[in-house]
Amino acid sequence: MAYDPTTPRLADAFALTADPSAYVPRLALESALAELAEGISKKPACVALTGEAGLGKTLLLHVLRQRLEGSYEALYVPFPHLAAPELWRWVAVALGLGHGEDDRGAVLGRAVRLAAEGLGLVLLVDDAGALPSAARSELIAACNTKGFSLVMAFDSEDQAQLATLPAHVRRIDLGPPMTPAETRAYVQARLRRVDPEGAFVAHLDLDRLAALHDASGGVPAHLHALLDAWLRNPSAEPMAPVAAAAQLPGVPLPAWLLGARALVGPRMRLALLALFVAVTAGFWLFALQRGPGVPSVGVPVEHFEPPGEEPVNAAPPPPAPAAPQQPSPEAPGSAEEGAATQVAG
Repeated sequence: MAYDPTTPRLADAFALTADPSAYVPRLALESALAELAEGISKKPACVALTGEAGLGKTLLLHVLRQRLEGSYEALYVPFPHLAAPELWRWVAVALGLGHGEDDRGAVLGRAVRLAAEGLGLVLLVDDAGALPSAARSELIAACNTKGFSLVMAFDSEDQAQLATLPAHVRRIDLGPPMTPAETRAYVQARLRRVDPEGAFVAHLDLDRLAALHDASGGVPAHLHALLDAWLRNPSAEPMAPVAAAAQLPGVPLPAWLLGARALVGPRMRLALLALFVAVTAGFWLFALQRGPGVPSVGVPVEHFEPPGEEPVNAAPPPPAPAAPQQPSPEAPGSAEEGAATQVAG
């Protein structure tokens, strides 16, 4: 395929991006977008978007900002780990208001003026779990101001922060991960953006796409990690990067991928090597346990020499000292017979 400078590079098809042009619609995302648009249109206009990490909340905020053009002045706040005064100052500067003694008043004044024009101001706060509690409380309280709306994106793990939200904050859950059919459509749509001729999508048959779905758990961020590694080395087996899912938090590899499919060759080889090492270690442990000089449990072992053979390189025994001659009242042959009896015994 000829290189076109206006087209994203093939290797970037699955790079993580917040560009709304990379958005692939699916039912859960479209439902969340519709609820978000409804939530910021009612007072108090405060919404909490929740969902598992990697499902695409950041991209969804950028898509929402794009869809609100013409009705709202939308500002994306990427990482709000700021105290309330610094956060209001950041927003005022980002809106082109500069900064002064009352940045909060300046921002809310902008919202009131926009409302008078039939518009509104909405803050799209990503990673809202990082908001200090005082800053979060001020933002939520500001939702009572005419023309001001707030969307905060939380991960599912931000349970402590979510528990402190007032009851009037509308909660919208992003829903479950993608289904196998949605994963298949997602992969094909992302590839079509950079590979209109279908040269690469032809390598991803239904079995490989099913394996991709199982390995990623239907989470887009995990799916990106697997396919990005392949596209950067397209000469490799398309599913070789499935092994990388073992390093992704919360994505266990299915057992059948380890043996039944040839899609995970590197992991299979590692498993066989580990099995070989374990068997070899067990064999040597058994051999050492049963070897000479190391008695097994309950079986006494004595050193044994075959009869009639001299030990190799054994030193000759020292001569026994001569016994003193004692007069014996026995007959002359009795002493010799007694000595022979002693040796035989």
